Amino acid sequence: MPDLKIKVNTDITFDPADHVYYVDGVRIISVTQVLQALNLVDFSKVNKKVLEFAQKRGTEVHAGVAILLEGLEIRPDTIDDEVAPYLESFKLWHKVNPGIKVEYIETPMVNLDQGYAGTPDLIGTWNGELCVIDWKTGVSNPAIRLAQRLQTSAYEKFLGDVEGVRRLIVNLKQDGSMAEMVEYENPQDKYLWDSAIAIYHAKGTK
Repeated sequence: MPDLKIKVNTDITFDPADHVYYVDGVRIISVTQVLQALNLVDFSKVNKKVLEFAQKRGTEVHAGVAILLEGLEIRPDTIDDEVAPYLESFKLWHKVNPGIKVEYIETPMVNLDQGYAGTPDLIGTWNGELCVIDWKTGVSNPAIRLAQRLQTSAYEKFLGDVEGVRRLIVNLKQDGSMAEMVEYENPQDKYLWDSAIAIYHAKGTK
């Protein structure tokens, strides 16, 4: 059984409007910025309004999932029509995948050793095993799997030198059908992230 008292560093300030992290007033890069700088994530060709809509929808879906994980219900008349199918997708998935215990949810964290920050959707346990879970509302695409491998590895490193952490991506469905889960188990992924963050800093990217 993992030690659930593992500490993460949450001594960080997050500006949600600009999606910027600060430690003692100094800006810290985010996991997403690293992936974008290495061209593993690219939103430059997405229409600005479409991107803003998708980001708003994603934020609302994540908030709804957090409420549902607390065992609470959400009044149907308070849920946007664009958000409702994703929450239904989550509920169907969660029904057949119970046993999640939340330790941290949507909590900004920082890794000072490697100089980056991020906000994992969920860090906790699933049937007694430590896990990092990220909810996705976009189209599941094999082309983005490398970015997801690095993203979840970066989040895992917020836990320090801990072994046996499960890294999961749960793709919530726009049509309300049951979400699909992808688990990344390659132990080499953490070294890929180490290389990615080292390259980012070496390039002096701001």
